[in-house]
Amino acid sequence: MKVLKAYPTKTLKDIFKSYRFCSIKLQKNTGLVIEDGLFEFSFVKEKDILIKHNSTEIELPQAFGFGKLPKPYKLIIPSTLTYFTIKLQPWVSSFFFLKALRQ
Repeated sequence: MKVLKAYPTKTLKDIFKSYRFCSIKLQKNTGLVIEDGLFEFSFVKEKDILIKHNSTEIELPQAFGFGKLPKPYKLIIPSTLTYFTIKLQPWVSSFFFLKALRQ
């Protein structure tokens, strides 16, 4: 597993909280997601990653906004997961996500 985390420069820190790149290679895995409640923009290399909540499974698009999801949920990763994410500061999410999604 390779995880790189970086923080924005002084001029961008009021908008972005952090950036993260992650590359995971494993056998079939279902990983429980621990959410920090911050909204983020995510970009995933693979096309076969599923998110599961109760009995519902949804395939993740390769680019998406990610925020408060129903809990608990899991990611189903067939073999690899490679992604880049940009976390937003809490006060910035209202510019990108509808109020109904933030509640």
